[in-house]
Amino acid sequence: MKRKPKFSWSVFLVITMAVIILVVVGWYFLKEFRFQTYVNQRHGFQIDYPVNWIFEENINGALVIFYSPLENQLDFFKDNINIVIQDISASPMGLAEYSETAVNQMKLVFGEQMKIHEYKDTSLGGFPAKRLVFTGPGPQSDLKYLTVWTVNRNVVYQLTYLSVASQYNHHVLKILKMIRSFHRLPAPS
Repeated sequence: MKRKPKFSWSVFLVITMAVIILVVVGWYFLKEFRFQTYVNQRHGFQIDYPVNWIFEENINGALVIFYSPLENQLDFFKDNINIVIQDISASPMGLAEYSETAVNQMKLVFGEQMKIHEYKDTSLGGFPAKRLVFTGPGPQSDLKYLTVWTVNRNVVYQLTYLSVASQYNHHVLKILKMIRSFHRLPAPS
């Protein structure tokens, strides 16, 4: 005579808890790391951004600014990334000359309080670009910037991520994904 195995409620409970944890973790990652596409036909570019971020267009010289949600009630600053496109055909210059001018202007603005962490070659939208990471003073605490720019046909494309220095790493992987997704749209036929 075969004995029927006894059903164990503790095994059932462990399996149920594991499934619940997997669902919650999966939901969190889908919410945190899902992206959607922003398209700007007028200026001919697109970029992917996190679905839980908001954007505003034409703010203080930026074509678009993407804002992270506040993390909690103590969070006083929305991390953001902005896109600026500048026509430099009146004073044409290549990437090297523009980069030197841009870095010198930033040094004038921030003075000795500007601390450069990284300045290197990279690419943006398939074009050679420069990447600068630095900290500077903000209204309530130091801010950390990651800015990437390229020059193509006398047009500068610049993306700048801005965060409270102590929170910089919180969104930087999403920001890097956004920067990698940036590209110009094909010219209309």
